Amino acid sequence: MKHEISLIIPTYNNPHQLQRLLNYYNSFKIDYSIIIVDSSVEQNKLINKKTASAYPDLSIHYRTYHPDIHLLNKLTDALNYANRPYCVFCASDDFITPNGIQQSADFLEKNQDFNVARGYHINFYIKTNRKGKRQLHWKTPPSMNLFTNSSIHLKDPVSRLTFHLSNYLIATFYAVHRTNF
Repeated sequence: MKHEISLIIPTYNNPHQLQRLLNYYNSFKIDYSIIIVDSSVEQNKLINKKTASAYPDLSIHYRTYHPDIHLLNKLTDALNYANRPYCVFCASDDFITPNGIQQSADFLEKNQDFNVARGYHINFYIKTNRKGKRQLHWKTPPSMNLFTNSSIHLKDPVSRLTFHLSNYLIATFYAVHRTNF
């Protein structure tokens, strides 16, 4: 099942990561409405705007903000431009797989009493071994163990929300949401 998604990408002074992320989504030929919310310094905004315009096959809406804007104010404003039934935030230095986004939207479609769905979270990092060689490593954050299937089994929305907020370790906005919620 394919769902209509608004993908909100907050960025701040990391034009290379934004380009990498747009390359990533462009390679999947996604038809998301992409909303880039940029509070970088002017030099980086120029680079980011040029980068965004280099992807004519992506539906990109580019918004700029003062560099001092608080992240939550920028994210809140971005929601005013989310025009699809589902939305997801993905910082420019992160990746959320299109398959994971679609599976989360599928779950929400089938479970009308849920407003947010997310999958597993994996951190990647570079570690130098004893011989001085840099190697890519990954780990699942310890907080993921807490969320593995736990809250889904709670029967009512109030219990799920109470559980989530009393064990709040991973930001909820990095998940797929019903936009109208």
